[in-house]
Parts: sequence; structure tokens; C-alpha cells
Amino acid sequence: MPGQRVFKVLRSSGWRLLLRPDVAYNWWLNRRELARKAVRVRSMPSKIEIEISNRCNLACLHCIRRRPDFHPRLGDMSCETFEAILRQFPRALTLTLTGFGEMLMHPQFLEIVATARRILPHANILGYTNGLLIGKRYSAEEIVRSGLGQIHFSLDAATPETYRKVRNSEEFDRLVGNIRDVLETRKRLGLRKPIVGVNFTIMNDNFQEAPEYVKLAVGLGVDYIARPALIMTAWGYHDGAARITRQELIDVLRETRRVAEELRAPMPLTDYMSDPDGFFADYYENRRDAYKHCIFLWNHVQIDPFGNLKLCCAHPAASIYSWGNLLETPFRELWNSEALQAARRAMREGRLPAAPCAQTCVEPDPILAD
Repeated sequence: MPGQRVFKVLRSSGWRLLLRPDVAYNWWLNRRELARKAVRVRSMPSKIEIEISNRCNLACLHCIRRRPDFHPRLGDMSCETFEAILRQFPRALTLTLTGFGEMLMHPQFLEIVATARRILPHANILGYTNGLLIGKRYSAEEIVRSGLGQIHFSLDAATPETYRKVRNSEEFDRLVGNIRDVLETRKRLGLRKPIVGVNFTIMNDNFQEAPEYVKLAVGLGVDYIARPALIMTAWGYHDGAARITRQELIDVLRETRRVAEELRAPMPLTDYMSDPDGFFADYYENRRDAYKHCIFLWNHVQIDPFGNLKLCCAHPAASIYSWGNLLETPFRELWNSEALQAARRAMREGRLPAAPCAQTCVEPDPILAD
């Protein structure tokens, strides 16, 4: 058994950590500081998200960019800026290349990934994509050989008709074909990575297809199937539940769980998937306290294409609310700035760290219908 574990580590990229004790120590220290909600921190975030592009080739029903009063500055991060920012995080373990945009819109995506792999050879580099630019801008083989550790495709439907409604696109079959191409190319090349996953965001127009989403993903043979994600906030996404009654949502999650268990799908069945009835029975009480479990002030940080350190990944203010700019002030200085220390102190005392957090965590809206 010990020999098998060692072999598994050596086959994965995790063995590289044996050569980087500083990275392992930083991860350990970060967990300790997060657990005690330290106000001034010595560790660096082990999870970072660099939004290399906030442009997109789709206008999905649930996306914040459909909100009439949302007018973010759009653009791509230059390769020079990307490298300058990434070098400020030498101990990162996870690097995500996606934010509100489509990562494959970046004209130098392959160069970006190669740079990331060179600077962070020990890290897991991943991204989320609608997948439609594969075969148009980048081939499946280029994606597989790029150096990505994981790639997650946003499905949000199990049929072309529903995909057309929620993603305003006629290319559902193309997306499914592209996922299959990436998996087949990986197999043909004899590679283990990138790990391929799929996602599904529950909305009024697609929630009934959650069980079929699992069946489709299992049929494709993906490595990971994300739980159907819930959207219940007021800030611009097409609402995830206003016309879905509480019982309808519970019923579809139950059926999705049943299908996943029956097919032995590689999908986590925790949190609301483990007990939908219990989760929604105490939903509002738990939601009001959700911010108390926030990790963004200690670990998982986001940076937009222009170098701004964002609030978090769960609120539109993340695109306009900034803790500072990494092209003007080194991250180490921002990380223990007066503003961030005050936010951590508020969290430690059970107060909201920033005003926009109220809309996301304390007062989710629209309310589930009964």
C-alpha cells in the first residue's frame, strides 16, 4: 500500500512539491492562518485566479454582462503583464485562468499557459470554457498539449433546445463534439492530462435537465462532473430559482443524485446534494452566516485583466471593487494593507468585511418560491 501511494504521487505532478518545501510550508501556514482568521498574515494565497480575458463569444442568459447597468472595461491581459503578476505568487498551488470571460478568447492563450507552466511547474493550472472556440481558434491537440492540468466545459444543458435558451447559441452539438475530441485526443497522445470536467448552472429554463446532464457527461466519459450549481443572488444573473418552487428544486436534485449513484458518476454528492430537504429547510439561516466562512481574504484571490485585486468571484462588484492594483503596488504590500487587515478584523468579529458582501451572502435574492 505505501508503495502504491508513492507511485501515485510520482505519476501526478504532486511529486514536484518534494522539490519545493517552501510551497508546502506556505500551504500549511495558510491553512493555520485561515483557521484562526489572522488579521496580519505571513502566508501567501495558494489559490489564485487571473482573469486573462473578460471578453466572451457568448451572451448567456445567466451572465452578469446581460445586466443593462453593468458596463465593465473589457480587454485581454498582455503576456508581459501576466508574467509580471504571476511572478508575485511563486508559492501558488492552483492557478485558474478564468473569471467572467472566456479564456480561449485570448489571442495568446497557448503562450499564457506555457508561461504559467514555466513559472509554476508545481501548480495545477486550470480554466473554465464554453468550449466553442476549440476547432476554430485552437485545435483539440493544442489544448491537450498546452500544459493545462484541468479544463472544465460549461454545458448548462442536455439538449440543443435548452442550450439555445440559456446560452443563446445553436452550437450545442459542436460543444459536445469538442469535449469528445479533447478526450479522444488525450487518449491518442497517451496523456493523463488535462483532466476534463463539465459544469451545469441551474436556471429556470434548464433545471429539469440536471439528471440528463449527468447521463450525458457519463456517456462522454469525462473525469469530473460538477454538482448542478445554484444561483440565488440579486445582482444581475438571470435568477436561478424565482419560478422554481422549493419542492421542484428538491425533487430535481434528488433525481440527479439518484442518477449519479446509479451510473457511479464522478460527481461529488456533498452539501445540498447529500440532503436537499435538509439543506433548504435551513437555507436562509445558513445563508445569512455564509460570509463567516469566506476564504477570499486569506486564500483564493482574483485579479482582473488590468491587474486589479478583486473582491471575490461571487459578486459583480468584484469587477469594479478593488483592493488595489498589482501593477502599481506589489501584492505583498496589498495583502497586508490597512483595508485588507480591516476586512479580516471585521470577519474575525463576525461583521461583514465589505458592503457588497451583504447582497451576496446575507440577503440572497430572489427568494425561493413556495
